[in-house]
Amino acid sequence: MLDSWPLVKWFNRLPRLTRLTMQQEIVASIPLGVIFGVIGGSFCGLIARKTLGMNDRMFAIFTSCCMAGMLIALPLGAFFSSFRKIKVITTLLRTISVLYICIAFIPFVSATNIFGWHISFLLLLLFSWVCIASFTTLRASIWRANYPVQHRGQITVYVYFFITVFSSLSVWLFGKAMDGGMYFGDVYVISGLMGFIVAHIYSKIRIRGENKMISRNADQNVKVQVFAGFSMLFKDKAFGKFMSWQMLNGMATMVVEGGVMVLIFTEFFDVNMKEGAVVLGAIPLVISGLSAFFWARLFDRTDIFFMRFIGSCGWAIGRTMLFIAVFQGSYALAVFSRCLTGLGMGAGQLAWRLGHMHFAAPDKDSLYMGAHVGLTGIRGVLSPLIGVGIYSYLRKYNGEAYMIAGTAVLQFIVALAFLKMRKDYKLSKNKVL
Repeated sequence: MLDSWPLVKWFNRLPRLTRLTMQQEIVASIPLGVIFGVIGGSFCGLIARKTLGMNDRMFAIFTSCCMAGMLIALPLGAFFSSFRKIKVITTLLRTISVLYICIAFIPFVSATNIFGWHISFLLLLLFSWVCIASFTTLRASIWRANYPVQHRGQITVYVYFFITVFSSLSVWLFGKAMDGGMYFGDVYVISGLMGFIVAHIYSKIRIRGENKMISRNADQNVKVQVFAGFSMLFKDKAFGKFMSWQMLNGMATMVVEGGVMVLIFTEFFDVNMKEGAVVLGAIPLVISGLSAFFWARLFDRTDIFFMRFIGSCGWAIGRTMLFIAVFQGSYALAVFSRCLTGLGMGAGQLAWRLGHMHFAAPDKDSLYMGAHVGLTGIRGVLSPLIGVGIYSYLRKYNGEAYMIAGTAVLQFIVALAFLKMRKDYKLSKNKVL
């Protein structure tokens, strides 16, 4: 009976290795969602602000340093290009587990030495982000090798959906438990144990044609260069131009999302841990996961430029609604703005994971994704410092809402730029599929 369902028919038509890999990744996405949920900027930001009581300056540094892990992943993408990807991935996942568990075993420090607690928490999260960013870079090689291009968007969105659902569920449950008195270190012990499960599942995955790729790199005597990923921005002009606009787009997003959003909801609307985890994390994640099914179908039929246009518009409209909510003091409108943000996030996340494949040759996946992840790290480091600094300055004049409006205008401009690039790129004969 189930064989007659369109989804089952579609799945059964996929190549055997594709079906097997998809099944393994969907199962892994359940514990992986927990791992991603507790290291997300919103959840960590709530812990830093409400549980650890960081001031503006320390909070900006904390948020910035956590995202520095993505920057460190840039040279690692090139370094791992000649390694067997699954072995590296499982090692990274086990390392994440150990780092998470260590958070609970940092010696308790008194209020007079709370700075040491802040630094210890920050460093463990930083190293965790390095591993997560490297894992993200290497996972792109699995998708490129095992998922046919005409089905890649649809397959990865199923994986993304389960990750977002369980990320949302985990941050909601953990937020509720912490409001009830749960020690936040226990959150990371539970999440750390999930990493060992994910590592076991990924250890069973086989990458199509990996031996040939490793052999080709060895024959060519590939040398590891620290900034090899960045070099793709100059060698591939179309990719470099695209990433320049994406850098501006990402900065406009993360200036508010990377820290300032936590300040807005804790200061203007006085949310507790559960409310903050739901509004800042769960709601946009669930909306992005559900909308991603539509975006995946669109992605398989269009190009990365149009997907970025859609994503930028979603973020811009969400920011506009948030500006109105803060200006009028409406919590309901602020929650609605997070729903709109989720729509933009769904398109943006899909484009972030797969967009580089429109430019990269199969054996260059890690380099292109490494550049993408590295640039995300750069804006992740700079955005909280810039955002919290501007927010703190405007707070003196009750002008916080105008910062949100400014980022909305900037993202509308970037969206139009992506449309212009789409037109130019279609005229070019150098398009790489």
